[in-house]
Amino acid sequence: MNHKKKIIGDIFISYSSKDKIFVRKLVKSLKSNGYSVWSYEHELLVGDSIVTKISKAISTSKVIIIISSQAANNSNWLKYELNKATEMMIQGKTRLIPIVIDEAPMLPEIRSLLYADFRESYRFGIKGILTALQYEVNKNLINSSFWKQSEILTEKVFGPIGFGFIDSEYLDIDYEVLFINIPSLKNREIEIIYESIDNYAISPKPLSDSWFYEYQESKEHISTSYYLILSNRTVGFTINESDKDEPRIMLKNGYSNKHYFFIDFSQLNDLDKRKDILTKAKVFLEQKIISFSNANI
Repeated sequence: MNHKKKIIGDIFISYSSKDKIFVRKLVKSLKSNGYSVWSYEHELLVGDSIVTKISKAISTSKVIIIISSQAANNSNWLKYELNKATEMMIQGKTRLIPIVIDEAPMLPEIRSLLYADFRESYRFGIKGILTALQYEVNKNLINSSFWKQSEILTEKVFGPIGFGFIDSEYLDIDYEVLFINIPSLKNREIEIIYESIDNYAISPKPLSDSWFYEYQESKEHISTSYYLILSNRTVGFTINESDKDEPRIMLKNGYSNKHYFFIDFSQLNDLDKRKDILTKAKVFLEQKIISFSNANI
């Protein structure tokens, strides 16, 4: 497996079968530059479930190319794929790249996106595509390492990260957990849910109040009261408190007596500084846990 496939996986190409001659040339160009491509001609076999195969391919693609043409505008299959791709793009899970090959108006979902223009020059168009793909390779190299960097630094400061799970007839939830020892408390070993939030989008939006609400909802079945979240996206929602010496360390109180400690690592690539902030966060977290515990006595 080449390194580009390892980093961004298969590139999904959505197109009308009437544009297959152009797509064959595009696939050849992409493969010659080291990229792996998913297209109908090479991946679908007689007897395959088209919906299942396409849905799975789209859901796992970090890059999706849409061929915009008159034929595409008349293709219901392409519109189905575009709807799924647009949803993933909104969630920050994929990069959507339109390619324009004729004078037909672009579909509404992609009109606001910068497109690669192949109408006058294939050479000019493919240069734009390769530039965008290389950006994705570089971005995913950085983003994919955030989790590992965060895990290593967190274990250096807090100790080993363990795993917990809820497994019942209706629920299957896995999560990572830390334990810290606070001698002044009756229950000295405190369980803390650990999580890292990476940055998927090219222009990432800050974590919003609605994001925090949905995050709480996703954790409602976990009884643990304390959470430590390292974020590679800016924390943009309203917080209850921040560390007086380090504003990147924040506290957000949730419902059901749950407390969420956020560390905003956005645009901070210095690992030594991250470790220093994590060390300060541990002190801040311990002080707040003691305060919350005493208040509940």
